[in-house]
Amino acid sequence: PMFLFLLCLGVLIFGSTIIPLGIDDENHSSAGCNAACMSVPWLFSVGFVLIFSVLFSKTWRVNRLFHNPNKFRRIKVTMSDVIQPLILLMTVNVIVLVCWTALSPMVYVRVYGVATDLWNRKTTSTGICRSDSDRRGNALPYVILIGLINLGALVMANVQAYIARDIQTEFSESKWIALVLASILQAAAIGLPIIFLSRNDPIVHYIFSVVLIFVLSVVILLLIFVPKYVHHKEWVAKQALKR
Repeated sequence: PMFLFLLCLGVLIFGSTIIPLGIDDENHSSAGCNAACMSVPWLFSVGFVLIFSVLFSKTWRVNRLFHNPNKFRRIKVTMSDVIQPLILLMTVNVIVLVCWTALSPMVYVRVYGVATDLWNRKTTSTGICRSDSDRRGNALPYVILIGLINLGALVMANVQAYIARDIQTEFSESKWIALVLASILQAAAIGLPIIFLSRNDPIVHYIFSVVLIFVLSVVILLLIFVPKYVHHKEWVAKQALKR
């Protein structure tokens, strides 16, 4: 149950990224908009890492039990052994995010277009989140580091799911974890390029970002919890027949 609670917490944090994405300077202060901009990578990265660390740890624990090279030796996997990869991956992400926040924070800026009225006043503007690059450097190195770290989590989870591919579902959700990872890879391959190309169009960028985060959150929860529910119903039916 602890793993499922951590998974739900990760999905909650990951899905919460939608909230600051919809904040602009029309109804919020400049400081609030700046905080919303910087909270997006925090919520996205922490939620993402927590989700994949849990999936990796669950499969890794089963692999240690069922792929023990010494079949006659009892092996015990404690909760602390399983949590170690999660703590390590989360620590690295937090370090990068803290450096990003301190050295090159994201700020909310309003960029005005070239269109003007009869009095030469700007008639169009776009509010976007942009790194404070003029004074403190560019955010690209931090984005690359976060991407590599999270990609590493995805690769490790895929490796563990592949190793556990022959273990029956009663002992491991490796089949469904693999489906979760494949679904997220497919969504990322389609959605992330569109989000990147639409970064200068706030409406399109917002819509695709929200859809991508929502779809990933729903897919993770459905593929993990629905098979458990179905398996539980089948187990209850079998127990009822034995009575």
